[in-house]
Amino acid sequence: MISSTGTNLESPLYLWPITLLIALVVGVVLWLLGRRLARPACAVCGLVLGGLGALAVSQELGESGLAMAWITLGAVAGFLLAFMTFKVWMGLSCAVLLGVALPVMSLVWEGIPAPAGPREVLTDTANDRLSTDGQAEVYSTVKRVYERQRRQVKAWWKELGQGAQRNLAIAGGIGAFIGLVAGLVYPYQLAALETSLVGSMLILFCIRGLLEAYVGSVSGWLPESSRAVVMLLGLITLLGAMVQWTVLKPKSDR
Repeated sequence: MISSTGTNLESPLYLWPITLLIALVVGVVLWLLGRRLARPACAVCGLVLGGLGALAVSQELGESGLAMAWITLGAVAGFLLAFMTFKVWMGLSCAVLLGVALPVMSLVWEGIPAPAGPREVLTDTANDRLSTDGQAEVYSTVKRVYERQRRQVKAWWKELGQGAQRNLAIAGGIGAFIGLVAGLVYPYQLAALETSLVGSMLILFCIRGLLEAYVGSVSGWLPESSRAVVMLLGLITLLGAMVQWTVLKPKSDR
């Protein structure tokens, strides 16, 4: 379908600016109120992941007719499990977050080019033939995007060399261990830091994407050097965590 302005409304790229705006709002909420929303957010994440996991299983098993039943059961199970095991969830989520964040920051600091991101993968997917097969088509599209992103990352990893791979693996392991222990011991305190970090990354990523889409350049708006970006991200994260730890700290924690 082509709009009057010539925009292909069926192309995944058409949704990119809308996705950035939604993600920007989510980032601001997480940056400012993440600690207060930690437990409900964990439950919602469990619901979403449980539903998506159940959908994937149903499609792989060929149970398309029972997809809604699978999704419902998976979502309910994920919601209850995440809500009842909040500390464990926080430990695991912090382990994943820091296990990824430290190597990524190391890459940015060293100026090593990153693999192709979601927008580039969506560009490749935009020319795929799409149908209107409901849930099966949604799953098929998501799977194609995932497979292309996985191949991009795999090829990029091979090009790094053994030395860089070893350093990134060590940084990821250290980050994962620290995140797991800290998340289990101080779940709410780490929730503030975790949500502030995620919110800061979303804010910077979305603002950068919107500037590139509508202004054409981030020059004069955001730092352009990798190290300056890392430092800015760290400062924004620390500021958000401090706001959540002090100004917006729940009364029950005071």
